[in-house]
Amino acid sequence: MTFKWTTEAKAIVADRLRAGDTAAQIGARLDVSRSAITGLLNRDKELAAIGFARAGKSFNGGRTPRVTREEKRAGKLQYSRACKQRNNVVQFPQAMVTQRIVSHNVPLLVEDWLKLNGGPRRFERGVTTDTWIVRQYLTDRGIAVAGTFGGKWKIVRGPGRPKTGTWADVMAVVDEIRLSEGLQPFACRNTG
Repeated sequence: MTFKWTTEAKAIVADRLRAGDTAAQIGARLDVSRSAITGLLNRDKELAAIGFARAGKSFNGGRTPRVTREEKRAGKLQYSRACKQRNNVVQFPQAMVTQRIVSHNVPLLVEDWLKLNGGPRRFERGVTTDTWIVRQYLTDRGIAVAGTFGGKWKIVRGPGRPKTGTWADVMAVVDEIRLSEGLQPFACRNTG
């Protein structure tokens, strides 16, 4: 059953709005829901012009002033003071930046790279770091690898608890096995 808004009921709503009651208080007085009161104000322009008495800023399109000019000025002044304080924050010193000398001398660049990385890296045909291929490679050597949530991997080497780590930890195991088999590891090794 819907509530019929009579002129007497609308007059009660108008009186209660002028008194500063909330929609819930007016609804309780008329035995209707809070939403019925707000819906009435959305449909009736005269009641909407009265509006609800709220503390703070206006949310009804500016029909009723909520903040005085002095309060606005005080708020702007407080905001500008806060901005000035924020700009006066002492910055941490920047970390030392290492300078790099860029050279277009290709033989010199190759020589430097070989010195840093221990020589050219050569891989056998078909070698890849694809997840499924790496897992199969480890399974063939008796090591089980299973992915978990959060980017973690379980590495199981025989009996005992599995070791949990990142994909970099899995690749470290692969490199360890490749080195023991006399193959080139995937990660660069610095020999210098």
